[in-house]
Amino acid sequence: MKKIILAVVLLSLVGSVAAAQVTWTVSPNPVPTKQPFRMTIVNNLTTLIQMNGTPWGIYDSNNKFIYPQIGLPFIIYLSPKQSTFWTWDGQLSANPSTYLTPGNYTAKIVINARGKTTTLSDPFTVLPDAITLGGTPSPGNNVSFTLDSTKTAAGLAYQVACSFGRTPGTSLGFNRELALGFDPLFISSLTVGPPTFQAFSGTLNTSGVGLAGVLIPNIAALKGQQFYVAYVTLKSTSPGGIHSYSYSKRVPIK
Repeated sequence: MKKIILAVVLLSLVGSVAAAQVTWTVSPNPVPTKQPFRMTIVNNLTTLIQMNGTPWGIYDSNNKFIYPQIGLPFIIYLSPKQSTFWTWDGQLSANPSTYLTPGNYTAKIVINARGKTTTLSDPFTVLPDAITLGGTPSPGNNVSFTLDSTKTAAGLAYQVACSFGRTPGTSLGFNRELALGFDPLFISSLTVGPPTFQAFSGTLNTSGVGLAGVLIPNIAALKGQQFYVAYVTLKSTSPGGIHSYSYSKRVPIK
């Protein structure tokens, strides 16, 4: 009887050690609504791990399975000291288009390591921050950006920025990334000011809403080009002084 108990304990320890040597992380975290994020698994074991074709799933704060990645009838093998990842933008359905709502979630993945099936979990948060475009983005026109962080950011300072692309993004530290490239437009949007970049820094109202704008230069050659805009909210007690941030909004110049 003692031998059986010892064997069970040893098997349990082996499973725990295996799980500790396989990491599963969501990045960036937190993530703004509609922004793609990456779920990465790293095998630090000296043996293979096994997974089914679509091994991960998303659970809400009540541990309810809300995104049913259906397991495909094949096995994925992940070699020792290797990693793989999946990227998802939080879209739950295409018609109608629905996404993860702001809140707390957990990404889970089921693996088989050293003969033991284990579920790895990483909690993450979806932020509410979003941008709505107003006006016609044409050369010589003003376009407005309504910044909406809901009441979770009421009265906080904000900073808007633009760039020509989303990737590679700009690190905000603490496993966070703003989907704006660090390029000349990004730098100009932080330094030039009006009349081109209007109210790019300010304070959100009591509903967590702000308004910024861009005067697109009256240059015909800009037609067919595009840029992206995003913003952060600021709070001294938040990591790095950044409370939250938005996904970048694409602005096509017509």
